[in-house]
Amino acid sequence: MTMNIDRRLNECARTLNDGKLLATLSGGDAVAQELRYHKNCLSSLYYREKAHHSKLNDQENCDSLENEVYILVFSELVTFIVESKSKATDPW
Repeated sequence: MTMNIDRRLNECARTLNDGKLLATLSGGDAVAQELRYHKNCLSSLYYREKAHHSKLNDQENCDSLENEVYILVFSELVTFIVESKSKATDPW
């Protein structure tokens, strides 16, 4: 269990790019350094990581939606231009 906590701490620190925690963990694993985290501190760290992942996912979804909208708008614009040109050359 303690090795899982060490692994998880390192993952969270890297994900969040938490310089202070990374510096502390760079001295070796948490078990060897006899680091003791309070339950609330671990929960807070895990929550921050989850919020970070959620924010990244939201940004990716937003970017994907924007790309879909750009494609739709571009096709509508091309259709408008083609129709405008055909009306301009049509004598009737």
